[in-house]
Amino acid sequence: MMAIALFSVVNSALMLTDAKLHFIVGLGITQIADGVGKVGGAASVAGFVVSLIAAGVFILFWKFAREGQKWAFLVGMILYALDGLIFLGFGLWLDLAFHAFALFNMYKGLAALNQMPSQPSL
Repeated sequence: MMAIALFSVVNSALMLTDAKLHFIVGLGITQIADGVGKVGGAASVAGFVVSLIAAGVFILFWKFAREGQKWAFLVGMILYALDGLIFLGFGLWLDLAFHAFALFNMYKGLAALNQMPSQPSL
């Protein structure tokens, strides 16, 4: 989830500089915000702020998932799956395929967490 957040911010920065490149790892919602931001002026700053907020949310899920919080995996996976629907809607198949790959790996992380013995409460 950390890579997703970081590449989303990088994609937004690339969009602000009119680069002809983007990474498939990023979030669809940040790409929409960046597209709205292409209007220019305050809209471009607002689009970048939306990207930072979305990335921050995924960084929080990453933090809690690393601490073994199952809810963070589940909510992160649900949000990421919903985000993938954006790519489906625009027919961006490579981005959608990466979302599916990332979701599969998040599921594997959750499955591994479920296999760990429970920690006793203090």
